[in-house]
Amino acid sequence: MNNSFYDVSRFPALQELFEQWETVRDELLSLDAPLMQLHRFGKPHEEVVAELAEYVAQGNSYGWMEGWDEKGANPDWLQYVLAAFDRIIPYVDPKLGRTVAMLEKIDGIKVCAFSMLKSGAMLPVHAHPEINEENLLQMHLPLVTAEVRNHAYLNVAGEFRQFVRGEPIVFDGSSDHFVLNASPVDRVILYMEFSRRLLAT
Repeated sequence: MNNSFYDVSRFPALQELFEQWETVRDELLSLDAPLMQLHRFGKPHEEVVAELAEYVAQGNSYGWMEGWDEKGANPDWLQYVLAAFDRIIPYVDPKLGRTVAMLEKIDGIKVCAFSMLKSGAMLPVHAHPEINEENLLQMHLPLVTAEVRNHAYLNVAGEFRQFVRGEPIVFDGSSDHFVLNASPVDRVILYMEFSRRLLAT
């Protein structure tokens, strides 16, 4: 196995999420959230959280925001932020109550969000050097994938993993990685950056 990937059984603090992935998916599917006029391009997480607070304080509805690529904001990659720096975002829809309750039990979350990559989209090769600097790992928990022609993949350091509903992937995001969704439906995962302290020895 490539050293960039980790056996998911070594993360007991995340097992409830893994086992209850259908609950998380069902709450995601109940969500009817707008696209906010915000994006993540060139911004650290602290700045994004501050912008979210200001946006809602101005009377706007909380919802999805655009991700980024090498050119700027990316409308093919959307995030609905659930938690940052071990705190639940206070504007999260109450329909996500059981998901939020599970996240509140986990100590060491830097950021957690629903992440949607639209059909036919690709996130180019990139790396997060701060992952090692901050002693973090990344998790992708697939919630919505194609039932047929499921050509949605993560590649880390040259090794592919297919996004399969309910099958979590934990990896070291400081390595080069990219994501491809060549399937006919939008792929949605629960994304998390979390402390390596959660790794059982």
